[in-house]
Amino acid sequence: MKVTLVGANLELEQVNRALADPGCRPHLSPEPIAAAYARISRSERSVEELRREARENVDKARKSNRTIVFEMGHASIAEHASFNFDLEGISRLAIEAVEHSRLASYTERSQRYVLIGADIVVPDEVRDASGFVPRYLEAVDVLHQGYRRLVEGLVDHHVRQAGGEASLDKGRRRDIDTAAREDARYLLPLATAGQLGLTLNARSLESMIRRLRGHSLSEIRWISERLEEEALAVTPSLVRHTTPWEWEEPQEAHPGAFDAVATQLPGSVEPSRSATGSDVASPVRAVLLYSTPSPAGLLLGGIRFERGGTPFSPGGRDSGRDFGAVADAWFSGAGVHAPAPRSFELVDFLFELTCSAACFGQLKRHRMATLLAAPYDPGIGPMVPPSVREAGLEPDFLRILASVRPHLDEARRRLGPAADYLLSNAHCRRVLFKTSLRELVHIARLRLDRHAQWEIRDLAGQMCRLAVERLPEMEPWLCGKDSFPGRS
Repeated sequence: MKVTLVGANLELEQVNRALADPGCRPHLSPEPIAAAYARISRSERSVEELRREARENVDKARKSNRTIVFEMGHASIAEHASFNFDLEGISRLAIEAVEHSRLASYTERSQRYVLIGADIVVPDEVRDASGFVPRYLEAVDVLHQGYRRLVEGLVDHHVRQAGGEASLDKGRRRDIDTAAREDARYLLPLATAGQLGLTLNARSLESMIRRLRGHSLSEIRWISERLEEEALAVTPSLVRHTTPWEWEEPQEAHPGAFDAVATQLPGSVEPSRSATGSDVASPVRAVLLYSTPSPAGLLLGGIRFERGGTPFSPGGRDSGRDFGAVADAWFSGAGVHAPAPRSFELVDFLFELTCSAACFGQLKRHRMATLLAAPYDPGIGPMVPPSVREAGLEPDFLRILASVRPHLDEARRRLGPAADYLLSNAHCRRVLFKTSLRELVHIARLRLDRHAQWEIRDLAGQMCRLAVERLPEMEPWLCGKDSFPGRS
């Protein structure tokens, strides 16, 4: 495992000077920029003068940063410093934890497009459990070998469906390889090693470190320590409060409390109401728990308020028709790539979703939504890709997962939360997902497109159908990029 700081924002003036003069040694830290910007609000001097002063006296700039950011509480100053990290060899499970942070940018190696090797993470919890390492390695090896066989079996199936190898050009063969890897990855364990590019500012980094440091898994705590070490080496004045917050679990919980509340929420839909939209038995499911009451009238009132400046008043009896006309005008004029207006954030939908780990890896990227994920539940799934059924490979797929189950059960008893490393991408979890209409439009554009992965396309389709039941005027516009009205 490896965490490396590979970039930070520097003044171009310093960089250009160093390129022109080999003897020049610039200060390789974003601290002078942050310190200069911290002074803008209370100084008559130009930004250039403030940057020059901070650059020429770094110790003073660091002291200023500490005072303004941490003593005076102006934490937004830390957002002027940004970092780029390489995270290599960390588990798929750890990547989930890292990407839980909203205000950061991530690009990870895709298990859809890349043929994954056998590199795995063996966490300290496994090494510390007497005699369990061989059993752990046996379980992940079974899953990885099953993945390889499934890739080969699916490739053969798709080639036959396409009329044989001789009929394939390079593009079609590449598509077949991608389709096979996309579905075979459901057998990959969450212990599989991956890599990730991470970009975030100092304030978000501090928050991420603090959250990861309080995690139950040693690998994730290790990542937080490395992130802090790497950042402090170049920016000691902007990352400080990294001790996890302490809180206690409630002494008594009422498992049915949320169900009782959800059914009483105004505008809620019965929790059993779902839209599976599939003829194939599948764990993928969306249930609408709540939606904003009278959404068309609320949206229309918000739009009129923003455009006319009149006191807010929800639309009346003809709100649906009037809002529909506004939505049609906006989307047909703005085009397929335009986001919905900010007024669309006035309407919310709360879903309970059930999906696989493979799908959750994509769902979690919609960070503007509120996402609360329950633990993985081996009793729900597993998710079997339709292509696996069509190729006649489902019995082998299920046999592989069943053979790993005793190892997983033993890991539950001995390792606690670290047993999740032996889960596969086929295992499922439930997720509470609250999104505004504006974000739902974005989800639809991206996830209903024909190029989207099939499981998240199914899940997004269910969510949009349920939303349209509450707001029929949005039916033409909750669609993928490829089916946007007016596109050829």
